[in-house]
Amino acid sequence: MMNTKTIKKYVTELSKARVEITNDPYHPVTFNRADNFADYQLYLLGLEIELLPLAVKIVLNRTHTNHWRKLAYNYCLHVESLFTGKNINGIHRHLLITKGNELVSLQDLSNDHRKYLDRFLTLQRESFERTKASLLGTTSFRPSDFMLEGTEIDLNELINFLWHSGAVKGITPGVTKKAFAGYFSAMMNRKCANNFEDRIHQSLGRYNPLKYVDKLREQYLDYAEQREQRKK
Repeated sequence: MMNTKTIKKYVTELSKARVEITNDPYHPVTFNRADNFADYQLYLLGLEIELLPLAVKIVLNRTHTNHWRKLAYNYCLHVESLFTGKNINGIHRHLLITKGNELVSLQDLSNDHRKYLDRFLTLQRESFERTKASLLGTTSFRPSDFMLEGTEIDLNELINFLWHSGAVKGITPGVTKKAFAGYFSAMMNRKCANNFEDRIHQSLGRYNPLKYVDKLREQYLDYAEQREQRKK
């Protein structure tokens, strides 16, 4: 059984942004007690590696998978809320800056100190994005033996049809159509386009937005009719 202490340890680290302004010209800023970028990056990577068994469990284990998916989703949602701003180096909600025993405001930082701070925050955010992808990513580790025939527009039409018809629903809160598109495409040994939504608009803009679905319907009806003919 996976121990929740591992993921809690990681989340606790990302929940902190404690900055100390020093008088050391070589290490003018410490961040969560780390005084250089390389050491802090290695520390975060070590925590990420400890989480890999959980990622494998979520993807490969069919027993109690829902429990771990929801747990990982809730933790990721919490960490996501800590970073304000749209950029990867957005300000941390729990940012605490001190110099000696005095509090320092973000606005009072010099440009050099701000650059150091932004770089440490970027390491945190990049680590979170990698972890979120491994814990909540939808691409299976298992290779698929199947391929969907048809054009890229046909693939996009089918994905959109399955999603918006309600035939496919996510079992994890907050799962997106793009995540389903990535999973379905990988399962069918097809590549999901980065501009997936733009491709979807192309398929919806056709005279018949269900051209591929209608084609499959006709082929299936032909199969059903031939099957009935064989019974006679």
